[in-house]
Amino acid sequence: MSALTRMASGEFNKVEIGSGDTVIMSSSVIPGNEKMIYGVINNLYKKGAEVLYETLEPIHVSGHACREEIKILHSLIKPKFFIPVHGEYRHLKKHADLAKELGTPASNIIIPEVGNTVEVTQKTIKSGDNFKAGTRLVDGIEIDGSDSVVLRDRIHISEDGIMVIVVCIDELSGELVSTEIINRGVLMNDSTLRELKEMLKKTLFGLDMKDDPDGQVVKTMVRKTIKNYIFRRTKKNPMILPIIMKV
Repeated sequence: MSALTRMASGEFNKVEIGSGDTVIMSSSVIPGNEKMIYGVINNLYKKGAEVLYETLEPIHVSGHACREEIKILHSLIKPKFFIPVHGEYRHLKKHADLAKELGTPASNIIIPEVGNTVEVTQKTIKSGDNFKAGTRLVDGIEIDGSDSVVLRDRIHISEDGIMVIVVCIDELSGELVSTEIINRGVLMNDSTLRELKEMLKKTLFGLDMKDDPDGQVVKTMVRKTIKNYIFRRTKKNPMILPIIMKV
């Protein structure tokens, strides 16, 4: 498909598609890929080609082996041990049943699941120890679990954006000196930002910050004020990072 995509966009210098050509797309569109596939079809039509695909003609051909083709493979290979792969568990079970029908002993067939291990010797095959397994996040040279806080944060930021709120406080008097809002990924014009800064000042004005040495009370108030305002205006929930600076 990658080669056809390049041909359709004129980026494949060895093959050129044009008027009078016919392109047959014999596979079904994978759910989720519709936009990309139909984009390729549109480009092929723009080049003058005729395109046949499943919406127009019943021409689907599976990329997976059928039962009789699998039988041929088993008869040629005659496996001593067998582990079915590819597909859901129901597919693996049917493949294992077929292997038994074709002569592979049931004791020599294993259907492992995620986290299972299989021990194979010249004479035997058996299930080994189980391990905790799952999705892993690979980020550069770092590897983390699927429940990584980093991954959740990235998803949050990508969907709703991030706002950094810098609050400067006079270290001696505990009074508010200034506020600064750094916005990334949240749709907001200058007037809205000014309005938000004024609201923040009113919220913090008169608050004796000397009674809040670690700034946790101020951070909580900032998060609540910003969160409520942004959600009311945009129905979005950006990540909010308050920073308290004493000057």
